[in-house]
Amino acid sequence: NELVMGGGAPASRVTPQLVGDVTGLPLRCFTGTDASLLGAAMLASGLLEPHKNLDQVATAMMPPFMRVEPGPNAPYYQEQYRRYLASLPVADANQL
Repeated sequence: NELVMGGGAPASRVTPQLVGDVTGLPLRCFTGTDASLLGAAMLASGLLEPHKNLDQVATAMMPPFMRVEPGPNAPYYQEQYRRYLASLPVADANQL
């Protein structure tokens, strides 16, 4: 499992590392700002080439990326995130 991050966020050195540390998952970061356009082009290509599955199309069109692995501080950030979640009020389904 891995996360994919696109748009402006991967341009930061801090954001991808923090997301990787909190989730415990590696990230594949695309630094281009046209991630939505690329996704639309992948879908269009998939429709034009029905003999290929979407995974094949996406792999063939994948731009260069930077990989970010969870760092040595990951356990600390995961614990802080667990504490944050535990501090949130639990919604009562009857009140929704």
